[in-house]
Amino acid sequence: MPAHNRYKNRIAFPVAIVSFFTLALLAACAKQPPTLLDNLDNPGMSREQLRVELYNFVSRFTAELEKATYLMASTSQDLRLTRRSLLWVTSAVPAVQTAAFQFDPAAGLIDVWALCVQQWNYFESGPGSAEFDEHQDLARAASRRTLDDIEAIATRVASGAEYDTVRTKVYRWAADNPLENILFARVSTAPLTTAALGGQPSGIFSSVGNMADEIRDLSARLSIYAELLPKQTRWQAALLLSAEAGDLSLLETMRNIERHAGGIENIAAFLDSTKAFLDTMPVLVSSQRQAVMADIARERITVMQEVDSLLALTLQAIAAERAAVMADITQERIATLQELDAIATRLTGLAVENAMDRVNTAIDHFYWRAVQLLAGLIMLIAAAGYLGLRYFTARTSASRA
Repeated sequence: MPAHNRYKNRIAFPVAIVSFFTLALLAACAKQPPTLLDNLDNPGMSREQLRVELYNFVSRFTAELEKATYLMASTSQDLRLTRRSLLWVTSAVPAVQTAAFQFDPAAGLIDVWALCVQQWNYFESGPGSAEFDEHQDLARAASRRTLDDIEAIATRVASGAEYDTVRTKVYRWAADNPLENILFARVSTAPLTTAALGGQPSGIFSSVGNMADEIRDLSARLSIYAELLPKQTRWQAALLLSAEAGDLSLLETMRNIERHAGGIENIAAFLDSTKAFLDTMPVLVSSQRQAVMADIARERITVMQEVDSLLALTLQAIAAERAAVMADITQERIATLQELDAIATRLTGLAVENAMDRVNTAIDHFYWRAVQLLAGLIMLIAAAGYLGLRYFTARTSASRA
């Protein structure tokens, strides 16, 4: 056999092997990676359907808690209660996002389900059974609705004995791992997921499939973050403005804010790892990088606009309060001057009345004095006349004699 033919044969065999594994790798990227749903006998949803249901549930969960918090804040004058309601929503919403945004939607369903049961137990019979005083029914109702919502999703995924078994394990785990405070600090539900649905297969093809699925799922996650992050920013700003009220310290509030920052940093770290993978696929890198950066830019612009709007509203509120205070001070000054004028008028009237009484008294006194003097003068004149008459009479009598 010619040498050049032997060389071609030596090259052709490795090329064939590489081509085979490349095609297998691409096929693995195209197929759905393994999921815990595969451990169910007859799941009622596909992987993508369950993921969409969970993402929609996150929005409904947030809306329920936001509505309850708004009702508490708008119907109560207690700043401490308002602060606790803000701590509830700012703690529960990141917790449900972390639970729902797992790679395997079946694991996310178990985690979200357990979170809803923990929340219900906390407000119904746990440490938070008197968290909101007269507004406790709002927290119970919101917790009950979110629990019923996630259980409705679970009944469409599993049914019959499988559903009853998983539900029993979820409720038992939630009872054994209750929430201790309103900050929703939780332990991992990985043991619960393994006990309820079994283990998950893994391998090189599932890892590649996982990465491809995460890339497709990243856009949906960013959309939800873009929707909820401005709300979380407003809630955290309201918490900072009410830092002087409430039963938790400002330090704990800042730690709760750091929890959001940690979640965003995790997203950034994931984007870095995703970029490292995409660097091996130039075409996909170009399209996905542009889409991700555009979403991040829009998200950043939205957050900055919300912060600017919040700052403008705060300044407007301060200006309105200042104007109201100055108006109140002006009204108080006018009322005070009017009252002083009325007091001066009354004092002047009293002084005039006292002066007239004194004048009248002096006139009466002068009149009676004049009468007395006149009477005395008349008596003096009468006495003098009488004496003069007697004297004249005596002399007349003497001259006649």
